Amino acid sequence: MTDRSQVADRLMTLCSVAGVVMAQANGAADAAGRLNGMADFILKQVVRNSVFEAG
Repeated sequence: MTDRSQVADRLMTLCSVAGVVMAQANGAADAAGRLNGMADFILKQVVRNSVFEAG
């Protein structure tokens, strides 16, 4: 698995599963808040470092 799109797909699947497990453990609102917080963090890192391609 060396293709970037395959790696991204696998990681997105992992995030989805983690979100479902968090929702079952702590509730959907908590899980959504945590995942949104992580998404915001990632976007800030992309803008700050401008190493990655956004979009």
